Amino acid sequence: MSYHHILVAVDLTKDSHKILERAVAIAERNDQAKISIMHTLEPLGFAYGGDIPMDLTSIQDQLDEHAKNA
Repeated sequence: MSYHHILVAVDLTKDSHKILERAVAIAERNDQAKISIMHTLEPLGFAYGGDIPMDLTSIQDQLDEHAKNA
């Protein structure tokens, strides 16, 4: 079995580079397979199931901005 496209999910922590290094090694063993990197951010409202009776908009905006700049 050979890979043509590798999807790498990262959490943007300081150790994310270890995952990327592993993906690069796999890609090199598979005729330079394409690598795509993904980071997702779950909206706070989903994470807490709407149980928090407060407006989380400003916190969510800060998280979104941080994810864009990371």
